[in-house]
Amino acid sequence: MKIVVNKRYGGFGLSKEAREMLKDLVGDKFNLLDYYDKTWRTDKNLITVVETLGDNANSECAKLVVVKIPNKSTDWDLEEYDGLEDIVYVVDGKIHRK
Repeated sequence: MKIVVNKRYGGFGLSKEAREMLKDLVGDKFNLLDYYDKTWRTDKNLITVVETLGDNANSECAKLVVVKIPNKSTDWDLEEYDGLEDIVYVVDGKIHRK
């Protein structure tokens, strides 16, 4: 499973170019996107934008990356401190962090 996370203090944010590209991909759904809701972090369109644009997808205070966790993960969540995010996930009953 792929998940978009922010790896810099300051917080998750998309550049203007990334927002425009995402809006082209999702259409009217764009205004409903809430990137603090973890379900949107796995959105294939968001992942495409971040993978395609690389550093150009970042807002001024963001460093967005696509993190892969095993598909057999039974649960996952975002942990955030001052905007810097980690993924915590469970595989075979054991907790892992990326």
